[in-house]
Amino acid sequence: MAPAPGQDSESAEYDPDNDLDSLLVPGPWDDLSAQFTRLHSATNTHGRGTDLERLLDQLFRRAHFTVKHNPPTADRQIDLMISSRDGTFLIEAKWEATPADIGVADNLRVRVKEVGRQAVGVLVTVGGITGPCAERIVRYREEALILVLDEADIRVLLEDPHELAGMLAYKRMQLEMFGHVHLGIGGTHRSRGERSQGQVLPDSTRQIVSADGKPLPVIDAPGSVTPAVFTLDLPDLDWLYPSGFGVSLDVPLGSRSENELLGALHRLNDLGWLSRHAHWTIQKDDRVWHGIGARSLAVTLREWRDRLVDDSRDGHGESVILFDQIEDGCFCVTARLACDESRWILRAHLEFLLPGVPVDQGPLHQLVQQFGVPLRGFYRPLSRKSVVRGSFDLPRPVLQVVGLITEEGGDGTWVAGVIAKNPFFEALSEQAPDGWPWELASSGILVCALRSQHRVDEPKEYELWSWEYTAAADSTAIKITAEW
Repeated sequence: MAPAPGQDSESAEYDPDNDLDSLLVPGPWDDLSAQFTRLHSATNTHGRGTDLERLLDQLFRRAHFTVKHNPPTADRQIDLMISSRDGTFLIEAKWEATPADIGVADNLRVRVKEVGRQAVGVLVTVGGITGPCAERIVRYREEALILVLDEADIRVLLEDPHELAGMLAYKRMQLEMFGHVHLGIGGTHRSRGERSQGQVLPDSTRQIVSADGKPLPVIDAPGSVTPAVFTLDLPDLDWLYPSGFGVSLDVPLGSRSENELLGALHRLNDLGWLSRHAHWTIQKDDRVWHGIGARSLAVTLREWRDRLVDDSRDGHGESVILFDQIEDGCFCVTARLACDESRWILRAHLEFLLPGVPVDQGPLHQLVQQFGVPLRGFYRPLSRKSVVRGSFDLPRPVLQVVGLITEEGGDGTWVAGVIAKNPFFEALSEQAPDGWPWELASSGILVCALRSQHRVDEPKEYELWSWEYTAAADSTAIKITAEW
């Protein structure tokens, strides 16, 4: 729409109905993040608020929200009104050099009250908000709910607009239930990275020890980024249900930093989902770390600087997989973290594998609500039996052991598993047995369960016996069995 005579084109009112850009299908030529970066670096800041509104319009539409400009239901001017099945939101967009203060929150609250209690206010502010503004939002949340999207939130949404519904739901829960104004990374107010002050993450009853018996918190070896995670215990979803196949359920965690990922693990634990036998791996392009127990994972994640090469920033980041069992099933937590001070997470997911769709979905629904993600996911039927198995022919490969996994029993310490060099490391596919998991071709070691356990003071020689694995969307849990 052409500006009126004498009106600056940069500050002209944006009319999506007459704007050609709004009619174009989003494509690689229309990158929202790149647009925001250009606006952020522009030396001429005049009219930037209008440009932000234009950008938000595209963002909300890509998130499948209905967008209205200057809606007639409000007596006062509102930048945008968006709606979906989750509700109606009044948007106030600010791009100023200073954080939004009390007056901005008060004005938006008045507008929300005029529309009615079915509406929620959303303050989009690149400059953030002041402490008194956050306190004001919390104090008057019974009158009207005001959610805040700061620059970190905006950047996340521009990368993936489909995060919007979950982000708004989580921020609303934090404000209504806990009186927290949730901001993105670097925010000064309470965030989802905060954890309960009660329980700590469970430690494993199993201990990794070196070949000479020295306890090890973690073991590392040559490797690369793959979906593989070792486990000593792999449930068979089809054991009690021989007909048909199981199902999977994928839940986005919404975690955007290391702190928030640890917070998600704490919520899993608070609701009783974590066991003491969770297995995990941290993977980089040329090295992999393995451990047992969620507590040791939390400690190892914090030590990311020790995993840097030459104390430099690792631009490729690192992948994390945690595998654990639950009654009648299992789950994996997967995430990709930046190896710098931000510990930014591009994607974090929780995936369940279950024998079928549970009749009582209350526990799963309760868990999903903890992550602020509307339960719109689908149970997807697996296309085959949950566990794929294979075994070694005679003569079986003899293992070169580099460590043990021990566990205390009633009459002493027992060996529950062994850690050995992978005899098929970097081998050609025809050198490995038929059906051998491809993910292990780049793994320098194998973490093996023992077919027959023995006391730790009775050293043995071991050979490979069998393998089995369960593949999910982003992970493959592998159980290798050895015998002495």
